[in-house]
Amino acid sequence: MLRLAIHNVLIILFEWQQINEGYRKEKIALIVISCLGWGLIVFLLFFPETPGPSEWIDLLIGMFRQ
Repeated sequence: MLRLAIHNVLIILFEWQQINEGYRKEKIALIVISCLGWGLIVFLLFFPETPGPSEWIDLLIGMFRQ
């Protein structure tokens, strides 16, 4: 899990340098999306039996068929 955090920080630092000074919204979006992705990875590490997206779609389609 520490490697995931370090990897995420390195990506943010690299991308941060690529974004120009006046682009505040892009920097905020980078932080938010990176944190959401890291949170999802941590969630899936602790709960690996969580259904994937294809199972969610099958469930939704099954609800509309009835």
